[in-house]
Amino acid sequence: MQRIIFSLVIVAISLLICGPASAQQPRRSYSPYQPSRPTVSPYIDLLRRRTGELSNYHTFVRPKLRTQAALRQQSNRFGSLQRQFGGLQRQFSSLQNTQAAPTGIGGGFMNFSHFYSTPTSGSRRRR
Repeated sequence: MQRIIFSLVIVAISLLICGPASAQQPRRSYSPYQPSRPTVSPYIDLLRRRTGELSNYHTFVRPKLRTQAALRQQSNRFGSLQRQFGGLQRQFSSLQNTQAAPTGIGGGFMNFSHFYSTPTSGSRRRR
């Protein structure tokens, strides 16, 4: 009996403490990937037991450092591309709002008169 009461108390406390659980994360607007700083230094892999012909620096540490540098560079480049795109969008929207003068001469849909001349009424042949 005491076990049942104890388990019910535990369940009730856990229900009060826990928040609502959702199956999916709420949708957020897209933001560029920004890698966080590693919590552990990549140089800690120097202490690993050797697993191959290369030193631990060339096997573990150097690839991690290069990957971090490449991700940082890509993130910076992506940010600059986003800024350029935003500037182009502003320029395009300002061009759309201007009133441009009409160009060219009038035309019509499926008008091929300049390719196929129509015979005049006097030059028609009779059969």
